[in-house]
Amino acid sequence: MKAMPEPGMHGHNTFWINSQVSFTFAIPDDTTENIIEAINLPDLAAFLDEHGFVLSFLADSDNQSAQNARTLADYLAAKNLPSDQGPQNFPGIYVFPGPLSPQDRKTRFVVAFFQFNEASETTADALQARQEKPGSHQYHIDNPKSQPVPRLVNLVNSNLEMLMDGKITLDNGRALKPIPITSAAPHWLCGSSDNVTTGCPLMPPFPVPAEHSCSSSYGLWPISLPQLPNELKGATGDDVTVLVMDTLPPVGHIRRAAEAAGAHNLLLLDVMNNVTFTHPHLPDVVDLPNPQRPQTGKDLYGRSMRFHMPDHGLFVTGIIRDIAPDTRVECIRVLNDVGAGATQTLIEQFQRILQRIAAGGDLYNKDVVVNLSLVIPGDEDIQDGGFDPGLVRTALREVIRSLTSLGVVFVAAAGNEGDDRQQQGQTHPRALYPAAFANEGIDNIVPVGAVNEQEQASSFSCYPGEKGIATYGGEIPGKGDIYKEHGMTKVDTNKIDALIGIYTQLHYPALSITDEQATYSAPNTYGWAYWIGTSFATPIVTAVVARALELRRTPPEGFAMGPLRDYIVDRAATAQIEWKNVASSAGSLEGRMIVAKQCRCRERMHEQEEHGHREEMEGATTTSHS
Repeated sequence: MKAMPEPGMHGHNTFWINSQVSFTFAIPDDTTENIIEAINLPDLAAFLDEHGFVLSFLADSDNQSAQNARTLADYLAAKNLPSDQGPQNFPGIYVFPGPLSPQDRKTRFVVAFFQFNEASETTADALQARQEKPGSHQYHIDNPKSQPVPRLVNLVNSNLEMLMDGKITLDNGRALKPIPITSAAPHWLCGSSDNVTTGCPLMPPFPVPAEHSCSSSYGLWPISLPQLPNELKGATGDDVTVLVMDTLPPVGHIRRAAEAAGAHNLLLLDVMNNVTFTHPHLPDVVDLPNPQRPQTGKDLYGRSMRFHMPDHGLFVTGIIRDIAPDTRVECIRVLNDVGAGATQTLIEQFQRILQRIAAGGDLYNKDVVVNLSLVIPGDEDIQDGGFDPGLVRTALREVIRSLTSLGVVFVAAAGNEGDDRQQQGQTHPRALYPAAFANEGIDNIVPVGAVNEQEQASSFSCYPGEKGIATYGGEIPGKGDIYKEHGMTKVDTNKIDALIGIYTQLHYPALSITDEQATYSAPNTYGWAYWIGTSFATPIVTAVVARALELRRTPPEGFAMGPLRDYIVDRAATAQIEWKNVASSAGSLEGRMIVAKQCRCRERMHEQEEHGHREEMEGATTTSHS
């Protein structure tokens, strides 16, 4: 793929798992064929085989050591799964309800992920090598269009109409039957660009000093929403389920940190006792340590820097519990410990939601909100691979559309690509995906941008769009607030503009890639950290959505909410901000904002300073009187 951009430049480089692709199919809802016959996978495989690509199923999720390069014939002869029973017997295949077709028939979408080899790689030696190294990444490629994944994807997408109409005849004279395929795509890595993402988080977290505390709520750093409409102020998110799809440390780490913090961190104790933690299996190529494992992060100066961040999702979870304390929150690990993941993991979890909200599921007739503090590549970067951006996002778009049509609400970070630390004068780009799906006509998605303490658009934030809103996410520290101490970069915490949230790790990542040490020990056991980015503005809005869903279920007399997103944008976001220098726009754009305030440590410090000053004055008076 293309070379990595200069640090701080806008953009997620096109980045995918090598030798894997996904296809999206649309089949009639009333089909009685098994799923493989319904999508006519054998003919698609024959078409690709003639062009030098050999498809195989991914390894079974419960047998990750199995050979990835298993041929379709290994399954097709033995499995006969009716399409109305789901895809559980075929690894990497997922089914979702779709909209009405042009013929006014209900459809279903099938999203299928496959491994593939080029014909020249199907020797025994090549298959053995792929077994030993199942999946890898491509980056720093001068001509990404020449690589196997783009060639396969673009081959299919350029022949969609012929494949769908059954107008292709193989060299051996066999005419292919119609294949109900709607798109092909790489197997994208969420939030990743090149080998180091420029996505959220914007910079490493850093510790809150032990001597800092909220004077009004010791053991907490509560976030208030002073301008919410009155009907929302009393809501707490009761009987609403929020699913946080993010990073997540082992439960043992959370328990150890909560016990060590004790009364100094009541929010961490609450999360430990009241949040459900789920650790699905992630693809080995994403999760296991290896030189090409996708990773994320920037240092304090905007330079790409990999750092350990398993608490990213826990930080998000704590914000939601703080603002909507009666929500049922589940934190689900879909990103690795350095903040990157694969779209198959996301779609697998989305299918799990579909099963849970169906009749007989534990979330049937329940309100469900999904917090997505993650992004996928944008248009410019996708086009560098020669892809059609609309086509290669079909799977994720239609899966999210399917769930939103069933009432699931998504709250998604707009992204931090406005960062100008390395490129002065950077614009505020448009929201990245999946947040940007809201601006493509999909309801029940709320994109979220960030503002600073002065209630101005944060310099790094993407513009969330007319369908989105902004709230507090902090601001990059000024140069005058950064200093060096014992070879390590520090920030003046008396001036920091950042959210405070829970943190469980025993070490913090260095703030600069040039620091003498890559990590340093947590200075206290209180479990509080500063962190900045649209990732952390997003859960504030998620909590407000949870409150609104509670209100919609038990509305006050005479109250009518209307469409949920319209209510959140037009009524809950009571303030307005100005977005200057937005990409592809003339002049400034108005935006909506939820005002959020967090109890600040410097308020306590000012009180202490004033108290000390009074004592000095009283002491001076006593001395003079003597």
